[in-house]
Amino acid sequence: MPKQSHNFWNFSVKFYSSKDVAEACLELQEEFGLDINLLLFCLWFSKNHGELGDELLRDVWQFSYQWKKEVVQPLRSVRKWMKASSIAIRKEQREQFSQLREDIKTKELEAEKFQQIAIETLTKESSKPKLQRREEEKLVRINLLKLFHIHSIDQIAWESSNLDTVIEAFRQHSD
Repeated sequence: MPKQSHNFWNFSVKFYSSKDVAEACLELQEEFGLDINLLLFCLWFSKNHGELGDELLRDVWQFSYQWKKEVVQPLRSVRKWMKASSIAIRKEQREQFSQLREDIKTKELEAEKFQQIAIETLTKESSKPKLQRREEEKLVRINLLKLFHIHSIDQIAWESSNLDTVIEAFRQHSD
């Protein structure tokens, strides 16, 4: 079995840990329903391949939509319910309950990693152009606009300070 590349995953882990990025991404997810993995994909693809083709974006979006709906979202819903739950748990079961929630959180993260690996596999046919930093930033905006369009996200999201935070972090990450 050939070794899989995890370039997209490695980029995402590093970028997501940048100052203010996680919070900004989570707010974009909550406010606009934006799939953070697709946002990160647009950034990674811009840096490594250039402008997203419509067919590739459609394929990535269709896979991600189904994966999120059938796998990630159910895990996330259970985890969030357990965190906010006021269900009566006996004192001696609280630790087990907390551990179960942590296990679900781990599975949710594994599901997101699988999504990213699958997305990266879809990009294998894409070329890897040499881009100047200014071109990367322009392509990020182009690719994000395409994502917002296919995601039916309102133009108001484009004006979000959280998106500005993500783009600024990308600019700094590219240095």
